[in-house]
Amino acid sequence: MKSKIIIALFIVIASVAYSQKKDSLLNIYTKALMANPKDAAILQKRGFEYFDNQAFDLAISDFQSAILINSKDPKNFSGLGSSFLAKEDYMKAIESYTKAIVLDPKFVNAYYFRAVAYEFSNDFKKAIDDYTQVLNLKPGSVDALLGRGAAYQSILDYNKALDDFNQVVLLDENNAQAYINIASIYDSQDDYLQAEDDFSKALKIEPDNIEALLGRGCTMQMNEKDKKAKEDFDRVIALDSLNAEAYIRRGAIFEKEEDYKNAMSDYNKVIAINPKDADVWLLKGMLCEKYNFIDEAVESYRRFVEFAPKGDKEVKAIKKKIIEIDK
Repeated sequence: MKSKIIIALFIVIASVAYSQKKDSLLNIYTKALMANPKDAAILQKRGFEYFDNQAFDLAISDFQSAILINSKDPKNFSGLGSSFLAKEDYMKAIESYTKAIVLDPKFVNAYYFRAVAYEFSNDFKKAIDDYTQVLNLKPGSVDALLGRGAAYQSILDYNKALDDFNQVVLLDENNAQAYINIASIYDSQDDYLQAEDDFSKALKIEPDNIEALLGRGCTMQMNEKDKKAKEDFDRVIALDSLNAEAYIRRGAIFEKEEDYKNAMSDYNKVIAINPKDADVWLLKGMLCEKYNFIDEAVESYRRFVEFAPKGDKEVKAIKKKIIEIDK
């Protein structure tokens, strides 16, 4: 979800960009500032251009300079907030968007992206308030409904989350993300059949949507539709060869089918992607122990103990198992 919001951020802010080549614009603005270094409007334009080029530190510098010259333009604070948000400095982003809103209480984008910053900061209630304000100012905003629904989902208010996501579907029946979000709620409630149905609706709209393919594969796996689940995981891997979860899920199916070779291959691929993934070391250890590859099982269990999060309840049992089998 986070990555999708950041992509949306770039799209919205980039709408202030111009049709000429970015390098040419930067050169034009820089030359203009050499002639008049205190032109706040040009500093703001160059700041947005730097943002569009993902040069966030330079964007921050320009917006801050523009604010020193003209502290009454809410766009300067909004641009500054967006640059901090892109750098994942959420507190500074919130502070900047708040200043923009004080100057312009109807600044829709400032409310929206402040809500995003609150959501990333796990302050979901404030995020909900800001998404609601966006909807007050811009009724029917699909982005705000999706954001507010996700915030409700984060605080486990599934009924309100479903209300928002279903409203998105009414407004835009081809919104795959809404179906994915609806499916994820049903999945969390162990209603795997309904979740599978909604993931399938998303895939009718976006057949190569990795989130939907992975989600449907997982729900079908829970529904013991292993063959179809494996087809979805195969498709995910074809689209994203570094998708660790797809390998783990497919490996579990191979293991269930007693296909040791392919299960081990998938677990080893996950380890190649992320050597510190404790869960896959545990799975590999159990698989090796099952087929009596004791030395490799012990080594895998030791890796699990090394990388497991502090407080993991499995660690004590695995330490005991290592002693038992390493003789």
